[in-house]
Amino acid sequence: MDAVQEIDPRAKLLALGIFSAIPLFSDSWVIVAVSSASLLTAAAIQGIAPLRVLIRTVRVSWFVATILVLQALTNDGKVILALGDLIFTLEGVWKGLELSARLVILLWGSFILASTSPERIVAAFETWLHPVRHRFGAIVMLVTVTMNLVPGLVLQSRRLALSFRSRGVDIDTGVIRRIRFLTSAALPLFASSWRASSQLAMAMESRSYDPSASRTTYVHLQFTSRDWLVLAVTVTLAGTCLIFFS
Repeated sequence: MDAVQEIDPRAKLLALGIFSAIPLFSDSWVIVAVSSASLLTAAAIQGIAPLRVLIRTVRVSWFVATILVLQALTNDGKVILALGDLIFTLEGVWKGLELSARLVILLWGSFILASTSPERIVAAFETWLHPVRHRFGAIVMLVTVTMNLVPGLVLQSRRLALSFRSRGVDIDTGVIRRIRFLTSAALPLFASSWRASSQLAMAMESRSYDPSASRTTYVHLQFTSRDWLVLAVTVTLAGTCLIFFS
């Protein structure tokens, strides 16, 4: 694994969280542009081609278009198009673009985070929550178990999609077909997650699992100078944007 990809997941989570969150606190397009450029740069450093990130964004274009239309219809302002009782305003279009840009930035952050193994992400959350384990052991256990189960559900959804395609079902074109696939896949995914959680609960109970007890882990995380540099650059850039452009 490349040295750049071995950045501590805690530093990666904080950096991606900051760049994904700062557009939520300002309407400045400069901050949106800086966050977008920073996330695309982070994707390139992680070995993810920016083109792949943009292609993945196209998959939610229907949702972005829905937000844009709803905002254009529900915000008052200068009328740019009138179709009977439907009135589209310029201010609504700009508001829809702002919300869509924030949604896309959040999507990019989650996509980049997916390049980190689930074990390292779980280890990062366990490290953060370790000081409160004795008081909130059940909550810590719930968070860590959820983080471990989510990748399995994602893998199961991909298998369902492949099974649909192998049977000649087109689930990639058209909003209606995608909605049908999601509704059809919801029940198998729910049953699979219920079965996995039930088996995990029985396994933990049979081994007398204590959520408040200290546990060992095979994933050992340690901050290095590289991680502190990533956080320093992130905080400096985010702070500069908020001070001068918010």
